Amino acid sequence: MTDSTPIDEAGEPEAHHVTLLFTPATDRSGRYLVVAANAGGEFHRDTVDLNSAISRKRFIDATVGKTLSKGSADELRVTLEKQLLDAARVPPGGTEPDTTTSPEEPVDPRIEALAKMPEDIRAEAVAMLESSNLIRKVAEDIEAIGVVGESNTALCVYLVGTSVQLKKPLAAIVRGSSASGKSFIVERTSSLFPPEIVLQATSLTTNALFYFAPGELMHRWIVAGERSRLEDDDRAEATRALREMIESGKLSKAVAGKDSHGEIVTKMIEQEGPVAFVETTTLGQIFDEDANRCLLLATDESKAQTQAIMDATARRATGLDVETHDRIREVHFAIQRMIPRADVLVPFATQISKLYPSEQVEARRSFRHLLNVTRASALLHFRQRERDHLGRIVATYADYAIAENLARAPLADASSGVSAAARKYLEALQEKHTLSTFSTSDAQKVGLGSRATRYRRLLELHNAGAIEQTEPQRGRVPAQWRLVEMDLDSGTSGLPTVEKVMDGHPGETLRHKP
Repeated sequence: MTDSTPIDEAGEPEAHHVTLLFTPATDRSGRYLVVAANAGGEFHRDTVDLNSAISRKRFIDATVGKTLSKGSADELRVTLEKQLLDAARVPPGGTEPDTTTSPEEPVDPRIEALAKMPEDIRAEAVAMLESSNLIRKVAEDIEAIGVVGESNTALCVYLVGTSVQLKKPLAAIVRGSSASGKSFIVERTSSLFPPEIVLQATSLTTNALFYFAPGELMHRWIVAGERSRLEDDDRAEATRALREMIESGKLSKAVAGKDSHGEIVTKMIEQEGPVAFVETTTLGQIFDEDANRCLLLATDESKAQTQAIMDATARRATGLDVETHDRIREVHFAIQRMIPRADVLVPFATQISKLYPSEQVEARRSFRHLLNVTRASALLHFRQRERDHLGRIVATYADYAIAENLARAPLADASSGVSAAARKYLEALQEKHTLSTFSTSDAQKVGLGSRATRYRRLLELHNAGAIEQTEPQRGRVPAQWRLVEMDLDSGTSGLPTVEKVMDGHPGETLRHKP
């Protein structure tokens, strides 16, 4: 028994118009011999378990790799997956639908959601994905939905969400004072991602991740709320499972319980990832175990940024800004549903490693962060990137240029242990108290923010070694401090520029540099 399904019925038959032919391979439900043919005849065949995501992907990769039209490869992947899923639900020949699906290989929910979206939305998403100014258009859309003047931080958050389709997604912590807009940036940027990707979790208890339904955390972006202000051993234990999921992409835990006979037995609870992650905090100091696994992003707390936010708020209040949020979000939903789950190669990674600052041991992790931001950029630009013979996306120097531009400040903050806001506060202290000691009260009169905010920054600088305490507080007499000569920019703020990485490779070109 055979059945054929035309993949593309538009226009005259061409080499990349593919037809699938199904023939039952065995008595086992779901297994078929699937033949791919085009105008030139059969060009690929394989036995496919229609209920297996891995089996379907292997067939699709091989089929797409043998087509003559690379330009239509991404649409073909989506269409082939849809046809194979349709065949799994209603097997060729009209037999009863087979709804069994392996729990270890859940169907990507984005496939069906994308197929149901309006054609004009999908067309606009494709046009944006193929735009030479894609990263700039993303920044413009983030600003259009209300995020003003925080382009780099918001773009980093967007790439964190995009990276969820990688084997090793990104994680980030957005730091800033109260009312600095950090939660707003995360909330608005994550609103551009469809619900099957984003998992809103304003509070995560110690064991919460273990008890989600099996497979529910696979390729999900956990958008957490405000980080607890308690940074003690209990808090470290509470975030241990999250660290394990971020680091290894899976969780396992042995728990004791009773079986059906009342006997105590040990059961293994396992959760498969990977996950991307983002949270916000007002803390200047974060556990090293958590901070090392995350990009440390910061809000802009300058006077100019405050004025820009107030101006944007005023425009909306007077009706001068026409909101088109729904359309923008729908287009980005389509974009994120089109992005493939694929490996990304960085062919020039060794060139970066030779130039990367290695004085500090933290460079081992920050270098990985930089490469993962590069991978996330290449994944976002997948329609503009080549693939190797295994279907892996190949990053370009343009992706590194984007990563180096966006990650320079966050990696410098992680290297020195000092946030961007604390750096500006240090500059204010240096201008005011370069040649003298100063009291805590004096320090709280310098810079921007509340007295409590400035005191937190003082402690942050003290922990980083940028200032030292000469006299402790005695009753009502405040502590005394003095500045210490040190170079906070000696670490990964010296990221190699894309021009240095490209040096010696004249045949390469840098396209679409941000």
